[in-house]
Amino acid sequence: MFRRCLLTALLLGASPPAFAQQPSLEAGAPPLAEQRYLTGRNLYRQGNLEGAAEEFRTAFDLFPESPKLAFNLGRVSERLGRLADAADYYRAYLRLAPEAADRAEIEALVVSLDRRLADQQGTLVLTTEPLGAAVFVDGATTAAGRTPLTVRLAPGEHALRVVLDGHETALRTLDLAAGQRSALTLRLVPVEAAPPPPPPPGPRAARTPDDGAWMPWAVVGVGGAVTVTGAVLLAQAFGAADDRDALLSEGGSVDEARGLDDDARLYQGLGWAGVGVGLVAVGGGLAWWLLDDEDATVSLGPWGPAGAAAQVRF
Repeated sequence: MFRRCLLTALLLGASPPAFAQQPSLEAGAPPLAEQRYLTGRNLYRQGNLEGAAEEFRTAFDLFPESPKLAFNLGRVSERLGRLADAADYYRAYLRLAPEAADRAEIEALVVSLDRRLADQQGTLVLTTEPLGAAVFVDGATTAAGRTPLTVRLAPGEHALRVVLDGHETALRTLDLAAGQRSALTLRLVPVEAAPPPPPPPGPRAARTPDDGAWMPWAVVGVGGAVTVTGAVLLAQAFGAADDRDALLSEGGSVDEARGLDDDARLYQGLGWAGVGVGLVAVGGGLAWWLLDDEDATVSLGPWGPAGAAAQVRF
């Protein structure tokens, strides 16, 4: 009965002996904090606990040195069922009023609230494979600990984020009931290592006779020799034709003329074949060299009045 009367007197503006005869806040309170405090008292008398809590909280933000506001916030939070907030505000009251006459009673009340909170909380036992993962609860930036971890949480839904180097982050949602004990094991998935990037190309080594660089030029050389041979045979074909004409004009025999004519046709056929095959070999050898040489380029142009040009790399 004494405790109830004391708490009601504090909430309505009276205080323990340190605040006797003070219906308002302590000296030095900002006017706006005083106004919000008085509004909260009226709302409390009217039974509007939510409104009173909001007014007291605003006043406490403006005047955090006030033991009276801390006490009133603890009382309203307790009546609203917000036991964790109530315990925190009562602790603030004890810190702000270390000589309070009701200190022993408020300390006992905080112990009781903590016990009630513990009874209401659920227990999560979390393990991971592998162990040692950091566990973050409800978006916290500081880890609650590392697995294996046992943590007590208020009833309700909680978001878990489990982080371990070299593994994918695991996200889970857990709904705990009051007094429930829940065990959860997570198998963390290793992150696949990205393949190493290819090494940068080094400087192109100089070709040596052993790496086949001579082969395109050998083809070009053979083609050139065959082309020259074909040209020589064409010249002999034309010479045989001239000899035939000269023989006939001098009255030579028809059989000799026919022999010279046959020679001309033979040399002409072989000559054109040699020239064709030789030119094809020269072109093939040059193409082989261009396609086999990474540094080979061919410049085209310029064309037009602007002198446009292009450079093709093989």
